[in-house]
Amino acid sequence: MNTISEVEAIRIAVEEVTRLKSNIKPDEPKAIYKQRHMRLGKNRSGWLVIFQLDVPPGFVPDRLYVEVYESNGEVYVPEIL
Repeated sequence: MNTISEVEAIRIAVEEVTRLKSNIKPDEPKAIYKQRHMRLGKNRSGWLVIFQLDVPPGFVPDRLYVEVYESNGEVYVPEIL
């Protein structure tokens, strides 16, 4: 059972990305629920929220993958070069 809904995970991720002033497109991010295999800590479940970065076409990376963990809403945002 998910303790954090998809809508709540997106809200948490948007707040964190906005706080960090990341250069993202205003498009609605997508969220995927993952059981285990998240970056921080093995055997943790949570939401992977995907943002499109506001970068020129062909620039890599062009997406930002933010992890919102169950059940406390801890957020992991990777550094963007």
